Amino acid sequence: MNVSCIIPTWNESAAIRKAIESAWQSGAAEVIVADGGSRDDTRELAAAAGARVIATPAGRARQQNAGAREATGDVLLFLHADTRLAEDCVQQIRVAFDRQPNRWGGAFR
Repeated sequence: MNVSCIIPTWNESAAIRKAIESAWQSGAAEVIVADGGSRDDTRELAAAAGARVIATPAGRARQQNAGAREATGDVLLFLHADTRLAEDCVQQIRVAFDRQPNRWGGAFR
């Protein structure tokens, strides 16, 4: 099971590299940065960290939807740029889906 990590951004140069690194370290199959028109170097930093960067209209919902359309994974994991994933996050997702394949969820804290 492949997990696609989608990160909507707007002027996130201070945080984006660590968010992308945490996604790769947790086992994401791909990282997509859906940028809503950053005026800083967010896009360049994201690309340098190995993310696929797409330009989207501004607005978190639009950005997340655009990222979801581009994703190739079986599971979509949406991450804010200032958030870090636990190293075993993707493994925990796989275990949860193995136990209940029709599971879905969401949480913001």
